[in-house]
Amino acid sequence: MTKSAPPIPGQTALIDREDLPEGAVADSPAAIRLDWETTAETAIIRFAKGRGLMAFQIHDAARAEQIEEPPDPSHDWGRLVQRLHREGVLSPAGAALSTRKRTASSLVHTWIAGPALKAGAR
Repeated sequence: MTKSAPPIPGQTALIDREDLPEGAVADSPAAIRLDWETTAETAIIRFAKGRGLMAFQIHDAARAEQIEEPPDPSHDWGRLVQRLHREGVLSPAGAALSTRKRTASSLVHTWIAGPALKAGAR
């Protein structure tokens, strides 16, 4: 008999709202993170499509699209952006000093629409 491992914290993007772990409620941390990630992903895609080949920081997209801070700002932004990069939604365009007050003067990635967006896959 094979035992399945419990879900890995922070990997809720792979869980549909209907497939939340048994006993999870709509306002549980997993559901809140899933809602934030879905909303943020949609907004970032919309922003990237509108920018074409003009580089941007994720904070620029968040501010323009009025994306709220995630449940875990220190990790959720990075997880989301790295997933979008792996899926070809975003492509790195370079680096620049952060426009975000929280990370002021830090060097951050700049992004452009990736091949998945250019091909119209999303």
